[in-house]
Amino acid sequence: RSMAFTSINTSDAGVYQCNAVISIPEISVTVSSSDSHDLIVQLPEPAVAITREPASGALYVGTQVTFTCTSELMQYLSANVLLKIEFTWSRDGEDISHNTTTVKSNLSDRPSYTSTLKISPLSVEDSADYVCQAKLTPVSPVQYIRTSTVELNENVTVEALPPPSITITSEGSSIAGHSYTLSCSVSVVDGLVVTPLVTWLNSSGSVQQSIVGLSLNLTFSPLKTSDAGTYQCVSVITIDEISVHANNSSDEAITVEVPAPTVTIATASSGDDLYAGTSLNLTCSYELDAAVDTADVAVTTEWTVVGYLLSDMLYVVVYDGGTVVNIRPLSTNSSGVYVC
Repeated sequence: RSMAFTSINTSDAGVYQCNAVISIPEISVTVSSSDSHDLIVQLPEPAVAITREPASGALYVGTQVTFTCTSELMQYLSANVLLKIEFTWSRDGEDISHNTTTVKSNLSDRPSYTSTLKISPLSVEDSADYVCQAKLTPVSPVQYIRTSTVELNENVTVEALPPPSITITSEGSSIAGHSYTLSCSVSVVDGLVVTPLVTWLNSSGSVQQSIVGLSLNLTFSPLKTSDAGTYQCVSVITIDEISVHANNSSDEAITVEVPAPTVTIATASSGDDLYAGTSLNLTCSYELDAAVDTADVAVTTEWTVVGYLLSDMLYVVVYDGGTVVNIRPLSTNSSGVYVC
């Protein structure tokens, strides 16, 4: 005689015994025999999926990656045996489950399990084959139910961290006395776990400004002649826990235009009218813009008459801020347009 199971369930697990009895009442004879069989139910392989975030693209030193393993319990499994999903993570065969978290969710009629492995920050040593093993097993041990496991793997290659990219732009007027701004913009790989340090240095290497961020402006208001020179924007990425240091720099020169000085001419003579034989003093004075440092520029004055340089017979006195031309004695040839 046979016993058929149309659909094996966990409730079917156990010991089955077949008894055979021969009975002859007329002669009071009864003979019996029995045999047993262990029905071990193999749990089906759990449905498992593994995902990675970021889902695609290269992984760089200093960034991070998150692996997620998910699995749901099957509806057709008997409710008389409570089941669960156990996750085990390994890296190149080494158990790293202690670095993971597992969460059970009952948002639907099928409980789901999620296990997460996060590596942050990534280093070159994290390049490996990562395996998520999901095991379907009874919550409490059951003698005649055999567990089932599924393994999924993700191969990770961690690439060296590229240096930050720097772009420098300028805005404003480079004329002394006006406002002028240098802007430094920094680009790094997506997912970097730290923010770079951005610093502006002047020609002598002195720090002008520094900030943790992706952009930094250096503003001159007003721009002075002493601000002329080459400025360097430096971006540094430092991750001490994995001994990572990456940097880059870019230079930008500022050429300051000097505005024309303000010039005035004053006259002084021995009388109200100019006559031959008298004398005349012409004083040329100039004033520099406040943004012009006399230590940075040299100022010279030059006198011409009708387009020609004044002759050596004139007495020229130079002083701080201008010159004085003394014409003596005046003659009819002294007539003309004097230009300083």
